Formats: sequence, structure tokens, C-alpha cells
Amino acid sequence: MTFLPHDAMASATGGRWVGPPRSGEPLVGIGTDTRASLHGRAFVALVGEQHDAHDHLAAAQAAGAAALVVSRFPDGFTPSVPTLLVRNTLVALQNLATAWRAEVAPFTIGITGSSGKTTTRRLLHGVLSQQQRGTSSPKSFNNEIGVPLTMLSAVPGDDFLLLEMGMNHPGEIRRLSTIAEQDAAVITMVGRAHLGGMGSLEAIATEKASIADGLPACAPVIANGDNAPLMKALGELGRCDLRVITFGSDAARNVRLVSREQHPEVQLVTARAHGQLVQFELQLPGEHNAMNALAALAMGLDRGLTPAQVARGLASVAPSEMRMVRERVGSVDVYNDAYNANPDAVAAALRAFAEVASRAARRVVVLGDMLELGDAEHALHDEVGRVAASVLGRGDRAWFIGPRSRAGAEAARAGGCEVEWVESLDADAAARIAASLAEGDAVLLKGSRGSAVERVMPALREALVVAG
Repeated sequence: MTFLPHDAMASATGGRWVGPPRSGEPLVGIGTDTRASLHGRAFVALVGEQHDAHDHLAAAQAAGAAALVVSRFPDGFTPSVPTLLVRNTLVALQNLATAWRAEVAPFTIGITGSSGKTTTRRLLHGVLSQQQRGTSSPKSFNNEIGVPLTMLSAVPGDDFLLLEMGMNHPGEIRRLSTIAEQDAAVITMVGRAHLGGMGSLEAIATEKASIADGLPACAPVIANGDNAPLMKALGELGRCDLRVITFGSDAARNVRLVSREQHPEVQLVTARAHGQLVQFELQLPGEHNAMNALAALAMGLDRGLTPAQVARGLASVAPSEMRMVRERVGSVDVYNDAYNANPDAVAAALRAFAEVASRAARRVVVLGDMLELGDAEHALHDEVGRVAASVLGRGDRAWFIGPRSRAGAEAARAGGCEVEWVESLDADAAARIAASLAEGDAVLLKGSRGSAVERVMPALREALVVAG
């Protein structure tokens, strides 16, 4: 693959080459990590709060970098490869991504939402791959660095490009959309994530809806029609020229959930899409994942796939990345959903767990702190505790981990739930949780990324596998 010509890179970034670019040696792409091979690539020296890649330019050259993109030259460093001098290397990375996306020209879909972005992206990739070839975000590359890196990983011949877009402060989604210049958007839902940075649910809805503001006329926007704040925010954009396609459970939705049957390994989902019944299997449990699948269904049909192709694509996607991944540890089923958490996501996970573990001898939930909730922190942990009490039965148990989760523990205990609370998930606490489990139990792990509830897994494996 040949990357943008040197003159196009200078034009896109507003930079200037120091040392004449070598003719006959086209670049093959962009890199930002000196630990990976940079052979034939231009190394962009990003600057973070605690890390400045300008300190590693020599290492980049040693890793094979064929060019450098820098905003300064460190004392004593003399480049041995052509070097593009720019004002800001992060902005340069973003501008290069925009230029490369225009060069490759895949149909680009931006995906945002308070929960479900990664799952919906994976479902949509499974659907579109039934007919086309494309690139999508690896893991959760959804910020000002991850989005342009995903764009830069697109290759000529790609039919589609799927970009996750996250945020924790106002204006971030609009900025990412400007970089991506996407052709369509998917908004999974608006919930109470990042309340500490955004202030209100309405502000979050406005931010999520802004993904549609820069779309071209007649572009499709797949939106959760059951989510009133989101629909209000979309209406306030004033973009009457967009095609808003709604999904949800209400009869008025363009793509509607009709029914679902949860089985131990799959759920069987029936949807009505634009008046036509579509049935499919889904390896991902819970109503929230059925909704994520409806979003992928809506976009797949809009892109011209048949219902049968969409159904095959949805059925092909397995749980991954600590998102309700089932693991048999000894005689216990562990559902690891510890990638991240907010109040709505935890409630959805608890309900899904109650369904898939309905035949377990006992259900045990291990819930870590939810972060970035601002002044609503106590009330929302209290709410989660009440939800836990509502889905767990006699003999089931809830462990709450972390100082914020004490409110959840108290609420769950008041609701009649058997509760244990520990202030931190140290080795002793993990060992206590593991020792409390018995044959036939099912366990759910859930918490914000900063809580790292998955740290309990080594103790579970050690205690349960040995015991088994």
C-alpha cells in the first residue's frame, strides 16, 4: 500500500519538509509507537500529559521509520530521514487521517452512544462483511487519537469504515465527526455516563446528537427512538434533510423488537423492519444487546443487504473483550462484563445475567465502583443496589467493591439481598470472593474501567480450578 505523497502530506498538515523527501521511496502509512515496526512509515511524535514522543525520535528511526512528523527538534538530535515540521503533531495526525479517508473513500459510519458502541460496531462489521470488505476500530479506539488511527488503517478497496466515537467533555463528538467526515451515523442510546464532565442527561444527549450535524444531506442516522432525550436533541439540530431511522421496542419505530427468547448460549430475536419480519440468533445476551443488534440491522438493510445476510452477520458475532464473556472456571460459570460501567449499563447487565444464569444453583454479582458520575454518584450507586436486589433471589449474593459502591451495598441490603462490601479489591478481598463460591454458582463481574473488577479472575481460577 502506498500512502499519501509527500506534497499531499505537507498540504494536509500545513507543514514543511526539512530535508528533501527521497524520490522513489513512497511511504506505506503512519505509526505512533516505536515498539512496533515502523518500516516504510512516517512516525508522528505525539505529545501527551506525561509522555513526549519527541524524546524517542532516534528509536523511531531505528524501528525503520522512513519519515518523521514533529513539532520541534530535541537538543542534539539530527534526523536521518525526511522530516515534516508541523505546529501540532496531534492536529497533523488528525488532518492526515482526514486526507487519507478522502483518498481511500470508504463509506464511513460514526457510532456513538453512552453504552453499546463497541458491541454495535462489532455487530455492524459482522453484518456488512457478509457482502463487503472494510475496516473498523480495533477495541475501543474512540478518542482524538484512536479515531484518526483507525481511519489511517483503512486500505484501498475498503467498502466501509466503522468508527467508534466516545466523549467525556462537551464538543468532543463534533470534533471527531469533523475529522471523520462520515457518511452515516449510529447512536445506540443516551444514558448517565460521564455525568461528572457533562452535567446533565440533556447535555449528554446534545453531545451525542452532534454526530449527525456534519453529515451530508439525505445521510442515514440510525437512532434509538425509545430514548426521548436523544430524539429531542436530534430534533433540535434543525437538520430536516437527514434520514432518521429509528429502532426500539415501540410500535412506531422503523425497526422494532417484536420478541426475544433467551437461551443459555443464544437468544432468538424477532424484529419488524420497515414492515417485514426478520428473525435471527444472537450470541450476546440481554435486551440491551438485542437493541444493539437492531441498530446494526437497520444500517445493514439501509446499505442494501438482505434480511438473510443481516441475520447471518448478527449470528456470527461472539462476546469479546470483557463484554459478558462466559468462562467456565472449575464448576462455576463466570460472566466477565468488566470492561466498563455506567448506571444504565450495570442495570442492563444485571438483567441479562439474571436471564442467562436462571438455572444456576446460585447467582453472585461482583460490582465495582462506577466513575465520572459527579454529584449524582451516591444516588446512582444506590439505584444500582436496588436493581441488584430486584433481580437476585433468595440465597443469591452481591459483592460491592470500592468506596463509592458502599451506597449500592446499603441499598441492596435494604432490599433484602445478601450483601458483602469491601473497600478495595486487594488480594485478600479477591480470595474471599473466590472462597465464597460453590459448585453450580454463576458469577457476574461488572464495574467501571478504573475499578478493574476483572482482577478477581486469577483468584477465582486458583481457588475453583484447584477445588475442581
